[in-house]
Amino acid sequence: MAAFAAAVLVIAPSPLVALLLRAVWVTLSCYWQTPMRIRRAMAAQGVHGPPPRPLIGNLREVSALVAKTTADDMPSLSHDIVGRLMPHYMFWSGTYGKLFVYFYGSEPRLCLTDTALIKEFLSSKYAHGTGKSWLQRQGTKHFIGGGVLMDNGARWSNQRHVVRAGVHGRQAQGTVSNTFAN
Repeated sequence: MAAFAAAVLVIAPSPLVALLLRAVWVTLSCYWQTPMRIRRAMAAQGVHGPPPRPLIGNLREVSALVAKTTADDMPSLSHDIVGRLMPHYMFWSGTYGKLFVYFYGSEPRLCLTDTALIKEFLSSKYAHGTGKSWLQRQGTKHFIGGGVLMDNGARWSNQRHVVRAGVHGRQAQGTVSNTFAN
């Protein structure tokens, strides 16, 4: 009977241990292995950036740079808002060039600062597959909702076409003329 009880104690925890090991593996893969694989792939293509820390990425550096630039008052009549609110873009684009990658937690963010690269990217077939990440959408949904600014893919394309009619003056003038004619 004692041998049976000992065997049950050895066998019973093994599914629990296996489940725990699986959870640890998935967590490490999601928060460390995959971001490092992405970083190595980007470095192989010549895209570099600041080295990320485990779990927090470059958030510590971003918050330090933002705190440093917003500590002083902004000079009057200055339109340099990007350098004030996003100093990490300015600092890292000066350090790593016009194309760099940094990590917002475990999420990599590719930054383009060259207008020719931005135009080429947005005119490619891959532009519709990119957009705001889940983390960005969740963080801003209570402030700005889920409109054109935060949607991706087909919803973004549909909303963009709806809004475009109101933005282009000639189309809006024709709509107003037809409305008053009726």
